[in-house]
Amino acid sequence: MSILEQNDEIKVFPCPACRKTISSKASRCKYCETPISDDVKTAAIEAEEQENRRIDSEFHRNIMLIGTAITFVGAGLLGVSIVNVYSGRGGFFIWSPIITLVGIGQVIYGLVGMRKAKRRK
Repeated sequence: MSILEQNDEIKVFPCPACRKTISSKASRCKYCETPISDDVKTAAIEAEEQENRRIDSEFHRNIMLIGTAITFVGAGLLGVSIVNVYSGRGGFFIWSPIITLVGIGQVIYGLVGMRKAKRRK
């Protein structure tokens, strides 16, 4: 079963000739009038979906890396705050645990998003 027969959902892909977006239901490009066969449609749709998965995975990887940096900053501030409290030099920076938790949340969000992007077909 080809990707065109899987469901009645209309997919879009770039025309092989002019690279403008066209529908999977079209038999010709509406911009350059190039005829589009089912094999070309299937290959173009699969390539487009693979590229979308790659972009989605890269996006979530970047979110995870930013979350890692935020976690380290928050943990560092938390460590400094604890040292200051116990050394008697100062107070506790109240935002440091929150910053750490936000960073951990971003890491988890990035990991889950990357996993979903890899599994999506």
